[in-house]
Amino acid sequence: MSEAEQAETISWTDVEKGTGKVELTATQMIGFQLFKIVTGLLGALIVILAAYALLTWPRADEVGSLLEGLEASERAAALRDLRSDWHGEVRSLAQLLVIGPFVPILSAIVGYMFGRNETPTQSLD
Repeated sequence: MSEAEQAETISWTDVEKGTGKVELTATQMIGFQLFKIVTGLLGALIVILAAYALLTWPRADEVGSLLEGLEASERAAALRDLRSDWHGEVRSLAQLLVIGPFVPILSAIVGYMFGRNETPTQSLD
């Protein structure tokens, strides 16, 4: 990275502390803090959902005792159906908990932070 690029680079700490070339207004700082909170909640929910998915994945050895009387092809088909149901359940949970509430909230916060112009524009006369 050249010196000019390094001089233009802005870090999260620069924004939080108000140092550097870019100064955010109070509303932009509030938006930035909300963005951090919502992003943290989103990350935590994704981790929890991934842990739930890992812990509930239907394994062949776990369901084998339930399917003892069946032939191998029938057991494979039953396991495939269980995994298909599991996939639908996890997808529904992700849509309900992650995509539904967080995508509109994040897009509103980001749009507010970067789309609002509080300084008057200069005319090109």
